[in-house]
Amino acid sequence: MGWPALFGLLLACWSCAASAGEVLVYVANEVSAAPAERANLERIAEWLRSSGDEGDRLLAEGLITDLALFPSAVDVDQAALTRLGPSRAGLVIATNRLAQAGQVLVAQHHGALASRPLTLPPPRDGREASSPLSNRVALERVLALAAEVFPPASHEFIVVIESHGDAEYALTPRLGLPTEGLTREALLARVHGADTAFVERYGVTTASLVDLLVELKRTRGFTTKLLVMASCESTLERLVPEVPLALVAAGGAPLEIGVIDYERVLSSPEPDLAKAFVATLTPAPFEVADPSVLPARRRMERLHRALAVAPWFLPLLAWFGVFGWRRWRARKGR
Repeated sequence: MGWPALFGLLLACWSCAASAGEVLVYVANEVSAAPAERANLERIAEWLRSSGDEGDRLLAEGLITDLALFPSAVDVDQAALTRLGPSRAGLVIATNRLAQAGQVLVAQHHGALASRPLTLPPPRDGREASSPLSNRVALERVLALAAEVFPPASHEFIVVIESHGDAEYALTPRLGLPTEGLTREALLARVHGADTAFVERYGVTTASLVDLLVELKRTRGFTTKLLVMASCESTLERLVPEVPLALVAAGGAPLEIGVIDYERVLSSPEPDLAKAFVATLTPAPFEVADPSVLPARRRMERLHRALAVAPWFLPLLAWFGVFGWRRWRARKGR
């Protein structure tokens, strides 16, 4: 082999090494209730039905339907990812059922799926046992494992979160509040707003998720090429250089379970998988996150909250007004 041919081969090899490979990290926070927790959820659903309130009945239906619907949707996702994922990128699959078995599934680009061990923090109650990936430590271990299998120096990561959520939480169970020792009366008081005591919700907030990705970038060189938050009503108010691109619910609207058609995304002709996600999922049901412009619904929510607490401050504002007026009159009279 002559020098020109050898130089060309070395240049080609360097170019391949310099272009980072993509890795799809799929995190599914589906409900996976043990028998005791399932019985607990069914009891709570029955309490809600017994109230006679239509809203409570819908909540009860949602709890029971979720036990079958969410795991089934994750099974469909996993089948598509297993069949098509490795042909497009490196792959990491983490679900609550896999996590409960102490494992995640990984595949190299064009490789076969293999199991890797995952150690979880001990659950404190039924919520955590049924949804271990709602725990920040567990989520961090999944992402750290991805960085061990796929060296960040030569890979970029597409992180997809499939979970119940809201405008604040990226990962949380459908029933995120503690239920140990809960009575029917206390449940209905909580649901109807009569019980206003603060109760910590179990889960990972969107702010905490972003902080985790920033920390992994700093400590491991983990580059998040794209973050997809398939969490109901997901929004993002802070976009950092470590997370340059994110997809959230369009307009902050609710997202259906199984909203992402992985068959369609992975079959996209777009060679760049991150761009395939963006092109396939936007402008609806997802949108590219723009933290500088909050959805109108979120702005209205904040206005409503401000108006709700405003009456408490009216006496104080009135006092300041009278005090200022008297000071002004006193100066004018001098």
